[in-house]
Amino acid sequence: MTFSVNAAMKIKDSLKSLLPELVENSEQYVSKVDVANYHNFAMKLLYKYGYSINQEFIHLGDFIIVDEENAVLNNHITSSDSDRLKALDDALKASDEEEMRNVIDDYWNVLNTKLIPNHIITYNGLLVSAIRLLRKRQVSSFYKEYYKMVIIDEFQDTNMLGCWLVNKLIGR
Repeated sequence: MTFSVNAAMKIKDSLKSLLPELVENSEQYVSKVDVANYHNFAMKLLYKYGYSINQEFIHLGDFIIVDEENAVLNNHITSSDSDRLKALDDALKASDEEEMRNVIDDYWNVLNTKLIPNHIITYNGLLVSAIRLLRKRQVSSFYKEYYKMVIIDEFQDTNMLGCWLVNKLIGR
């Protein structure tokens, strides 16, 4: 797992070129490796199981993904809702874990009641939704067994939401 799309593509390309030098029948191993950035991984989870936290995730392919500053949000949320979204973003930027714990449920409520029904989700919302999904024991148990190893590229660049996602993925 990595933060950027470009880094994920570079890792995939490197894996395909280096693995044959290390092992025979490398194709069988390459097919067992998932490489994704945090948002892409969250999308994969939501495509498969998102309906269990909000039925609208069945239509995830129709969603638009925006950041918290995008003007399209103004058509669907109040200024108070916008403040709730911004509070999580501010806590992320400050790496304030306690504040994140205090505001993440408010963030989810805005997503769940105002944005997801309108097929809009934020980048942070993808991670928040995936974290919420991984709180479900059946989903987290499956992935804890499915992934025998998780490697994080450039972990020092991982923000707190990415860290929480990985922690839920590995069963913490």
